[in-house]
Amino acid sequence: MNVNRICNILAALLLLSALKLSAQQTSPTPQSRSIQELEALLRRAESRIPGSEANLATERLVAEIFKSSGHQTGEITFNAPCFQPGKTIATVNGRQFKLKPMHPGLFRPGNFTQKQFKAQIVDAGHGTEQDLKALNGIELDGAIALMDFACSNEWMRLLRFGVRGFIFIEDDKALNKEAEEKLVATEVRVPRFFIGTAEGAELRALIGGKSVEAAVEAEPSRWQNKKLRDLWVMVPGAPPAGSEAMGDEIVLLTAPMDTNSIVPELAQGAQNGANLLLLVKLFEAFNAKPPARTTMFCAVNAHTQYYLGERQLTWNLIIPRSIVEKSLDTINGDLRMEEMLLGHYSKLKLNPPTKEDGDFIISLRDLVDSTTGKNCTVKEPIVDLARREVNLLKGELLHLSRSGLSPMEQDERRRELEDLRHHYVNVLT
Repeated sequence: MNVNRICNILAALLLLSALKLSAQQTSPTPQSRSIQELEALLRRAESRIPGSEANLATERLVAEIFKSSGHQTGEITFNAPCFQPGKTIATVNGRQFKLKPMHPGLFRPGNFTQKQFKAQIVDAGHGTEQDLKALNGIELDGAIALMDFACSNEWMRLLRFGVRGFIFIEDDKALNKEAEEKLVATEVRVPRFFIGTAEGAELRALIGGKSVEAAVEAEPSRWQNKKLRDLWVMVPGAPPAGSEAMGDEIVLLTAPMDTNSIVPELAQGAQNGANLLLLVKLFEAFNAKPPARTTMFCAVNAHTQYYLGERQLTWNLIIPRSIVEKSLDTINGDLRMEEMLLGHYSKLKLNPPTKEDGDFIISLRDLVDSTTGKNCTVKEPIVDLARREVNLLKGELLHLSRSGLSPMEQDERRRELEDLRHHYVNVLT
C-alpha cells in the first residue's frame, strides 16, 4: 500500500468522523432534497469526464447547493481541453456493434484515418504465441484485431504486422494494471476501442476463428476547449467562548466533480462520486452546526487532468497578489496586441484576393500602431508567416533528391516548389 493511498484512507476516516460528530451534535433530520438529487445524478451518470454533459450538470447542481446556503460563495472559471469521444459502429453481417473509443495517447485520440471503410476483423485472443500461430495464412495488414482485455501489453506485438486498430472485449475480473497497459504514452495514434462482454462474444462467434468483413463508420474523437469551474463556499466558524483566535483559522476541504477511465464513456468514478457526496453532506452538517474553525468547501473540476482544478485553486489561494497582478498585466497586454492586429487584418477579405487586399498588404511596410501604448509594426505577423513558409519550402527542396521520384518528376516538383517559394518571397519584398 503506497503513501498516497494511506493518506486518502486517513482523509476519508477524518471526514467520516467529523460528519458523525456533527450529526451527533444536531437533531436528526431527513436527507435534504439537494443531497438526494446529487446522489441520483451520480448514480445515473455513465461518465463524468471533464466537459461532459453529466460533469457540467454536476457543476450546476453543486453550485445551487452552495448558493442556497446563504453563505459567501464563488467560483474559479478556467479553460480546459475536454475529450469528446466519437461514435463508432462496426456492422458485421447486418449486425451493428457499438465500439467505445478508449483513452487517447499522450494527447492524440486513436482515430482511424477514414470515417467510412471496410476491413477484416480477426480474432487475436490474448496475443500469445499460440494465438499468433492460429492467425497463420490470415492477412493482418489493414485488419482490425479483436482481443481480450486481459491480454497485458501483448496487443502491441501486432502493430508490426500493420494492424489498423484494436477492439478489446470487456473483462470484469481484469485488474487496473490491464487498463494501464492499454494506454499509449506517446504521440502515436493507435485506434483502440472497447466492447461489452456479451457483444464481444457475439462478434467473436461471427469471426469463427478466422476473419470477417466489417463496414466501419467512425466519427473521429476530438479535443475541445470548454470553460469549467471550481466552486467554493465558506462556512464561518463558531469558536467556543475564550477561543476567539480559532475564528481566524480556515480549514479547506476539497472533492472532485470529474472522473476518468481507460474508456472515457464509462468513467462513472464511484470513488470520486462518493467523495463529492461526502463533501456536500459534510457541508450541510456544518451549515446546520458550524464548527469552531471557519471551513471552506471546494468542489474542483478537471481533477483528472493532472489536478488542473486543484492547481487553479492553489494559484488563487496561495500565490502572492503581486505575482498574480503581473501575470494579469502580461495577459492583458497580449490581448491588447491581438485586438490591435485583428482590427488591422480584418480589412483583408481574400475571397477572392482583390487589388484592395494587395494595396493593404503593401501599406503594411511602414504601418506603425501605438494604440497599445507601444509603437508596434503591424507587418510582423504576416512577415513571420511568409518566412516560415519559405523555410518549409526550402526544406522540401533539399529532401527532393531523396523522394524516390524520377528525374523528370523531380524537375516538375522542383518548379512547383520554386513557384510557391517565389510567391512568399514576393510578399516579403
